[in-house]
Amino acid sequence: MAELEELSTGRRLPLGFRQVLGRGPTADLRLLTPGVSSLHASLAWDGLQWRLRDLGSRNGTALNGEVCRAGEDRSLSAGATFALGAPHASSACSTTARRAPRPAASAPRSGPSGRAA
Repeated sequence: MAELEELSTGRRLPLGFRQVLGRGPTADLRLLTPGVSSLHASLAWDGLQWRLRDLGSRNGTALNGEVCRAGEDRSLSAGATFALGAPHASSACSTTARRAPRPAASAPRSGPSGRAA
């Protein structure tokens, strides 16, 4: 399973196929750090790799110390570090795996053998 680690706290968060990171109550992964916008950035699995996108945040997003432009998709490798709010902000996070997330639901099973019909 892929996880996101919040470096300042050591908190590990499982990653779904797509989530929005931010400080606001509607963010999927809430980072309560000054400088993080309500809906700051998104992480998404594109079928092959993880992608990071700044959602037009006020204070920016940096990937491995390099500033990302708003709306720009950036590839995340395992162990990549990104920060929301500034290149070296306390909101820094790291990805722990390059694998796809686990599905939240499975296909229904039917029949005596448990195979899908």
